[in-house]
Amino acid sequence: MSEDIHPEDWEDALGVASQCWSDKETSHIAMNIALVEAVAKRFHKLKEDLECQVAQADEHINQMGVKLYRAELKIKELKAKPDPQLKQATRLYNQGYMAGHEDTVEAVFTPLVDADMETYHSDVVDEILKELEENHKSHSERSLEYIRNTYAVPAYIGAKVKYTGGKEPEILEIRGGEDGRLLFKGKPSPYHPTWEIKYI
Repeated sequence: MSEDIHPEDWEDALGVASQCWSDKETSHIAMNIALVEAVAKRFHKLKEDLECQVAQADEHINQMGVKLYRAELKIKELKAKPDPQLKQATRLYNQGYMAGHEDTVEAVFTPLVDADMETYHSDVVDEILKELEENHKSHSERSLEYIRNTYAVPAYIGAKVKYTGGKEPEILEIRGGEDGRLLFKGKPSPYHPTWEIKYI
């Protein structure tokens, strides 16, 4: 037996090699022990080479899976939701549009001069902005609570994490949550709560 072959592997190799003399075409040939061992060694070497190739293929598949996952994250970033400020401005515009329509229908529309554009109805706008901020805050807190309960992680506003999914590791600070994903200061796109993230 070769010293670098495990006994169990050697027994398996010998068993396969000895079967060569059980075939109909070779059963009439007397078995040669030295030849059996030589065939067993070759079989074992082929088996090792095959296992190595399979391991390399598995590693390649895993790497491709990671690349695919990162590509999907990038696509999601490109398809990220509009800027919150744009959404708020659009909402304000549409609320103003609706209010103007109602005033016109009720014949109580008040024409505005340029000097009043930034002050007239400012109390109403301030109330709307506060409502928007409160709604966003509540949604963010609910999302963080969901993350904490689902993934058992300390996801709180102000908490810091180490993110290793980019080119270089980064220390990021949580600013909120959105639809079960983390939002970080200075980062517009949401992040998965556990992928390549370590809570500090």
